[in-house]
Amino acid sequence: MDKKEGHPKKYQRHIISVRTEEGKEVKNVITYWVPKEKTTQDFIKPSKEYLNIIIKGAERYGLSKEWIDKLKQIPTKD
Repeated sequence: MDKKEGHPKKYQRHIISVRTEEGKEVKNVITYWVPKEKTTQDFIKPSKEYLNIIIKGAERYGLSKEWIDKLKQIPTKD
C-alpha cells in the first residue's frame, strides 16, 4: 500500500481509529495524508485509474446516483 500511495515521498502514513455507522470503533486503520508542506490551493486532476477506483467504491457502497454522476464529471489528467 505504501508504494501505491507514494509513501513517504508524496503522502504520510498514519494509523487512526474510526467509528462505523453502527458506532463500533475500529482501531489501527491505515490512512494517508498529504504533508502540510506539500499542500496546494490548486486542484490536481486525478488519473483515470484513480477516479475509476473512487467511482466503483461509491457504486459498491450505495452512494447516491447524483453523487456518482458528479464524480464522473471530474476531469482527469490523462
